[in-house]
Amino acid sequence: MLNAARLPVRFPTWAWLALIVSAMAVIWAFAFGARYPLANYGNLPMQSLATLNHNSLESALLYVGAFVLLFILYVLAIGLVRAGSRGTGWVIVGGAIVMNGVMLPMHPMDAADIYDYIIRGRMTAFYGLNPMRDTPTQLNQDDTYSFVGYKDATSAYGPAWEVLAAITARFAGNDPSSQDNRNRAVLAFKLLACLGYALTLVGLRWVLLKVAPERVLVGMLIFAWNPLMIYFAGGTGHNDVWLAAALVFSIGCMVRRSYVAAIVLAVLGILIKFIPVLLLPILVIVIWRNLPWRERLRTYWIGGVLSAALIGVMYAPFWVGIGTLAIDRRAHMFTSSLGVLVRQSLEPLLGNDARAMVSIFALGSFGLFTVWQLWRLARTPQSDTQEVIRTLLRIILFYLLIAATWFQHWYLAWVIPLAVLLEPAPLVRLTLVFSYLVTWQPLLYNYVTLRYTGWLDPPWRDLIPVSVFMGGTYAYALAEWVIDRRTHTLHDHPVGPQSVIQNG
Repeated sequence: MLNAARLPVRFPTWAWLALIVSAMAVIWAFAFGARYPLANYGNLPMQSLATLNHNSLESALLYVGAFVLLFILYVLAIGLVRAGSRGTGWVIVGGAIVMNGVMLPMHPMDAADIYDYIIRGRMTAFYGLNPMRDTPTQLNQDDTYSFVGYKDATSAYGPAWEVLAAITARFAGNDPSSQDNRNRAVLAFKLLACLGYALTLVGLRWVLLKVAPERVLVGMLIFAWNPLMIYFAGGTGHNDVWLAAALVFSIGCMVRRSYVAAIVLAVLGILIKFIPVLLLPILVIVIWRNLPWRERLRTYWIGGVLSAALIGVMYAPFWVGIGTLAIDRRAHMFTSSLGVLVRQSLEPLLGNDARAMVSIFALGSFGLFTVWQLWRLARTPQSDTQEVIRTLLRIILFYLLIAATWFQHWYLAWVIPLAVLLEPAPLVRLTLVFSYLVTWQPLLYNYVTLRYTGWLDPPWRDLIPVSVFMGGTYAYALAEWVIDRRTHTLHDHPVGPQSVIQNG
């Protein structure tokens, strides 16, 4: 990493950071925010970067170049913050505000999810419908309808998110006579995502002050200035940042031994999107090994009762029977994952059975890996908070890289905050490298394999993109493993002058 002492001019750290964030903001504006404004493109539904630019080479190169430069500046900034200085924290927060602000006007291309949020929020807020029972096809008169990606599907999210969506939709208003009605709603939901992003940042600072106060500033920057996080918050308004906020605050309560609050916050995260369910068994283990048996039982009981009450309150307005509890309404779908490549390879032999077989294998392998990681955690020392967080990060990364059959690049919002909480290590570097490589996912799909002039046939349709962003991540993980093995070998069996001296 860059060290402030090696810079050609001895400016304060905050001044160098201000220069870097200014450059990043200009790149965001030039390549994204000011280039594809809602004011010009907001009436075009189901758009990608490629369709907005008619698959032009110039736009593809600009996208690639912009993210390369943004990640280079991001890495330089991380190196600078390690030196620390007064005022650095304010620059980090101010930079996050500026970069998200620059991205707010951008058309949410390559991600129709924000329009799903809007129309389902309007279902609850204005139309008296239930997004967990009703579908957007019942609102074909709504000005968002043609922008919605899953018109005949019920909500894929939990009731806590649907409440947030309804409140935001109410705040944005629903005036069919206004030409700006839909774009105003898009901006409102982007601001909602920015609020979740800000809460996650606050939560990370709160946790780091407890577990690693010396890394508070660099941790804040690693999350807040990560180009992928900026793109998903101010750019496309994804709700995964709210899931991340619940995870981080739950971990914060755990490290402060407020275990009941940790359980309730994890359950709140589940009621947004299912992934925080992976934190619950970890909390059970932490509570079991850190408390005497009476306090354990008391904590489990109170946490369980409060969680049940929260679930009941949240589901009450939406309950339509046991089907309401469906974890993932898209579990039968395959895209952009290792699973889809395996399924395509098996279909010539197994036909339609290949889909079910791959799903079962993915779920089974994920279950075995999770149980193994939980067993390892149960054997670690009681005070090893790093291992607790590392376990959760390993489990989620395994899910994303191996077990998930439906993968989207905004899912990295689940793991980037966890990497922030860990000391520098190969697993942290892997997460940050993954966060860059997934920026290639929409580019390769929309410009190469899903071109509007005609889609490539399987297996090329998925093989090309997955080989780049997933394959590149696998290659980096393998390289880290080889380096780690060699380091251990040299340590255990040293060679060279030092070993000669030691061995006489």
